[in-house]
Amino acid sequence: MRKSILAIVFITIALSLIGQETVDRIIAVVDDEIILESEVMQYAQSLALQNRVDPVKYLQNDEIKAQILQELVDQKVLLAMAEEDTLIVVEDRELKQELESRVEMLVKEAGSEEELERLYGMPMRDIRRDFERNVRESLMVDRLRQRKLSGVKVSRAEVEDFYRSNKEQLDNRPETVELAHILLKVEPAEAAGARALALIDSVYEEVLGGADFEMTAKQLSQDLGTAKRGGLLGWTKRGDFVPEFEEAAFKLEINEISPPIRTKFGYHIIRLNERQGEKVKTSHILIRLEATEADKGRVMALADSLFTLLQGEADFGELAAAFSQDEQTASEGGNLGTFMVREMTPIYASKIKELEEGEITEPFESAMGIQILKALKRQKPRALTLDSDWEQISRMALNWEQEKVYIEWVNSLKEEVYIEIR
Repeated sequence: MRKSILAIVFITIALSLIGQETVDRIIAVVDDEIILESEVMQYAQSLALQNRVDPVKYLQNDEIKAQILQELVDQKVLLAMAEEDTLIVVEDRELKQELESRVEMLVKEAGSEEELERLYGMPMRDIRRDFERNVRESLMVDRLRQRKLSGVKVSRAEVEDFYRSNKEQLDNRPETVELAHILLKVEPAEAAGARALALIDSVYEEVLGGADFEMTAKQLSQDLGTAKRGGLLGWTKRGDFVPEFEEAAFKLEINEISPPIRTKFGYHIIRLNERQGEKVKTSHILIRLEATEADKGRVMALADSLFTLLQGEADFGELAAAFSQDEQTASEGGNLGTFMVREMTPIYASKIKELEEGEITEPFESAMGIQILKALKRQKPRALTLDSDWEQISRMALNWEQEKVYIEWVNSLKEEVYIEIR
């Protein structure tokens, strides 16, 4: 299905904010709105980057530029209709949340607020200001579109007709494998915890004694992703952090610094910078709990013992329930669910490449810890069928019908709106 109008608006907003010296001209007028040549060129460049092709070829392709112009015209047509619809209202609270969410995403993509300001050539307050009107418009357009398409349904007969008409063009169902695992985490011994606690205590005393928080974070924090930003984590909401960190952060007053707290990542001291309702802007200094080779060897020895038991009469699900440290899957016998083989990360793809149903891997190290995998079920690539893949084919049929309704709807709206292509 075509890209959401919301996504198109967002990409265009982001690109239009980046400072570029362009001799611009109006190439289309839709109702009271204009479309600039720079908007088309910027969106073409964005598509080229997404598709990993030469931007110059995209920018020189008249057919692609014409398609993009059509998308932008459609967007403006829907905006004109949304502005006249009294039932479409964007509350200030909702606008603020969406604005912050999108700015946060840009900050994460850029790496820091400072880098985002450098790329856009303006301070954060100006970025937020320029985004606000465009975000409101994009919310209105998307709400109008969703309301129109929410009533589109497909019957069983229409799904069957879609399947018969498109059977040869439908992708095959990819190879899948259902996996279970036993996870043993490699955690540091108590001696490492004592050393980390002693270090974070000394850092805490320095900060309370007047040491600059940002400078201390840059020099001592072992969270390399935030240390270069003076420990800044940015805006987050409840549920974004591990519980121990979140509980401490939300109890703080503005500019207050927490005593050391322990999470699975190590010891933190947290400073609350700002608060907006259920969102907080925090900075932290982290001293990690580093596992040693001895810790890894201890865990691998246990994994080897479990592997030996599994080669005998031991039940995989029972051992997973008893020993696995994956809290979400241990009670389910370690069941991880079903995965498409082509989308698995290299380390897992290599481990299950030759694994048949019922077989297990030897213990191996991953980013999660030490794991043993079991293939519960494996399905080879095959053609989609109505009997086996009804839900997937139904979704395809619905998307196809929604696309058809969408095109017809927008074309009818264009007959009621002034459009001039120059």
